Amino acid sequence: MTNPESTDHYAVLDLCHPKSGGKAADQNEVKAAYRRALLHNHPDKVRGRQVEQVERPRYTIDKVIEAYNTLVNPSTRLQYDETLKVKRQCKIDRNAENYEGIEAIDLDDLVYDSHRHEWRHDCRCGDESGFRVTDDELRGGSDSGEAKNTYIEIAHFQSEPYLFLAFTARAMSKTVLINSTGQFDQLLSTSNIVVADFYADWCQPCKEIAPDYERLSTQYSRPSQMSFAKVNIDQQKEVAKRYGITVLPTFIIFKEGQTVSTVRGAEGSQLSNAVRKVVSEAKPNDSGAFGQASGSDSGWFGVGLPKGYDDVTDQVDVRGLDLLNSHSDFGNARTLFDTSKPSALVDGKGKAISTGDKVKKDWVESDTDEQMMLFIPFQSTLKVHTLHITSLCPDEANAEEDDPPMRPKTVRLYTNRAHILGFEEAEDIPATQSIVFQPQDWDSTTGTAKFELRYVKFQNVSTLVVFVLDGEGGGEKVRIDRLRIVGESGEKRELGKLQKIGDEAGE
Repeated sequence: MTNPESTDHYAVLDLCHPKSGGKAADQNEVKAAYRRALLHNHPDKVRGRQVEQVERPRYTIDKVIEAYNTLVNPSTRLQYDETLKVKRQCKIDRNAENYEGIEAIDLDDLVYDSHRHEWRHDCRCGDESGFRVTDDELRGGSDSGEAKNTYIEIAHFQSEPYLFLAFTARAMSKTVLINSTGQFDQLLSTSNIVVADFYADWCQPCKEIAPDYERLSTQYSRPSQMSFAKVNIDQQKEVAKRYGITVLPTFIIFKEGQTVSTVRGAEGSQLSNAVRKVVSEAKPNDSGAFGQASGSDSGWFGVGLPKGYDDVTDQVDVRGLDLLNSHSDFGNARTLFDTSKPSALVDGKGKAISTGDKVKKDWVESDTDEQMMLFIPFQSTLKVHTLHITSLCPDEANAEEDDPPMRPKTVRLYTNRAHILGFEEAEDIPATQSIVFQPQDWDSTTGTAKFELRYVKFQNVSTLVVFVLDGEGGGEKVRIDRLRIVGESGEKRELGKLQKIGDEAGE
């Protein structure tokens, strides 16, 4: 009998595999295969059946149901197929005659080929491009394996390089697994806020929402301040009974040991909103647990988020922001991370809004020329996926000056610098990535452009320098209204005293 864990859902239902070259089964065929699999694997049917001439593997009924629920839904089926792609890439015949071994490669050692838009690494055979992988392949492997990658592994074969996406460098989960009633009570008494996930191993909705819960745990867990816990109701029946758990999954948020919010069912948006609400309502003396941040989690956002990633602009440590060559008549560096909707969107003409005797110019503009330099420190180490820039420049008909500001065109990014760069210094240092925005990149409604960053170079980002090199046009000023950072947050950083660095003392 074949080990059920060694096969996939297609094998369980005896369906044609998507990569086998045959026609993919439609929903009716999946349902028919499900009925056949139930009959074939049902314990009562198996006991009364003679041994078949060709023995087929047997699976538990739970395994059959799981396979059916995954493959009958087009969305979950697509996600499952993507997972299988990575699993297939990770299968290596170590008994092959030409197999020479596995080599771990740090992501920072990969070289980017801008013409092919892929990463490469040399092979022992001498081929400098023996191993090649795209950003999409790296992201797909990471998402499927729920990995926080710092390296990949490659397999060497004589004259036949083979990429081995072994996304095994996983981050330590911050979620607390509850093993006893006493442990849970202790967690409630020692952590100001506790988010508890009541689940069961057999619960499919619990499994579906688990990645979302883990992302919230990664983003908001803080020692003694906010903890995320998982409670298996079959193993911790006393805890489940105490809180009357009748629906799975159930999420209960405790503050100072008292229940303040409950979310029943796999409702990802409700859970996320409930967690963010309790964070935003934290007492002033508790705010240090989450850092002094821009708080963009619940604020204005110019364009949609990519699936599986969050707005992590709230991880910006606004105390350490620095901005060079900005005009004093406009906003400062903190303005870029303001959570409110840009005032220029109110009249749609890119103009400031008058409030009484004051004119609100909630954006930044360059001063002596079109260049600007921004230093952004983060409270935690981030995996940065996308950068969003909002620039609401007035058109010529609505411009109130002869030289209206431009949108940024060329932007250079530098990661993990200790301080802001000087303009001449930045010209001499290779950028982590250069971005060139095209007119069609800007959203016509919100004036926002988004740019997906190279996966390899933005895995462990503690600071980011944004260098606006030039603007879109022949003017001498560049305007930026808002900045948003999209990705995943990681370990909390211990920030020392941040000081601005200048050429002369006192700068």
